[in-house]
Amino acid sequence: TFASVQFNETNIVWYTASIGGTAIPSTTVLTSGTYFAALKDATTTCESSQRLSVTISVTDSATPTLVTAGTQNFCLV
Repeated sequence: TFASVQFNETNIVWYTASIGGTAIPSTTVLTSGTYFAALKDATTTCESSQRLSVTISVTDSATPTLVTAGTQNFCLV
């Protein structure tokens, strides 16, 4: 989800377009595509006048292979 990704800024509002468009809820699952970020001031609740274009590429990593005999443990990070 958008909420699960760490960014350098807080209070980011994601949109589907650089002007207008629809706000994307933070619970939305990330998919590959171009999204537009505006910063929302926590005090005034005003958003930045320009949006930053961000291209997301979601890929599925390959299944790990056993390189030596024995047991390997994999952890989700």
